[in-house]
Amino acid sequence: MQSCLISRNKQLISNKIFFLKSEITMLLFLRNVSYLLPSTYWELAIQKTKHKPSRVRLKEELKKCCEIDQNQYLSTEISNIESKRLKNDAINLCRKFQRASSQVEGRNGYLSLINHNQRGFDDNRLKVLTIVHNFDT
Repeated sequence: MQSCLISRNKQLISNKIFFLKSEITMLLFLRNVSYLLPSTYWELAIQKTKHKPSRVRLKEELKKCCEIDQNQYLSTEISNIESKRLKNDAINLCRKFQRASSQVEGRNGYLSLINHNQRGFDDNRLKVLTIVHNFDT
């Protein structure tokens, strides 16, 4: 009976150790990933920006972000293959974010152009365009 209790306690301790190791691994993983989205977003924004002062400002922000990465977050626990996969995931997320925001900008740009060309909307037309936009998205 006593040996059964001892083996059960060992099993419980082993399970707790396993879960603690899993939690530590997850925390290290999240700590390493938390900088990827801002730095990737700025990298993509730098590639797209044609306005030189904006590009310079974005490069400065990216440099700050990379300094933080190297000093605090970069860990050797993540392999090169895993870090490349994470970087690709971050690029895909940033591109999707760009696409989502550009749909709104497209509608606002269209409304601005029509408003500018025709010197204003009547209230009914604006209501209809808003309903159509909200239905579509």
